[in-house]
Amino acid sequence: MPVAVLLSLAGSALLLASLPTRAEGLSNMRDQLILHYCTLAVNADFTKAGKTVPAGLAKDTCT
Repeated sequence: MPVAVLLSLAGSALLLASLPTRAEGLSNMRDQLILHYCTLAVNADFTKAGKTVPAGLAKDTCT
């Protein structure tokens, strides 16, 4: 995945993280979105490199 795309994803994640929360449910949804897109990016990087993602790596990286 190109660096520009990763920076864009990281910027989006930071923007989502900085939004004020109105309720705990919104915070959970925000966290789930960040985790989802981060996991997609990690998996895409390994796929592009032709390697298998080690078990638990995406979760450890994204949390």
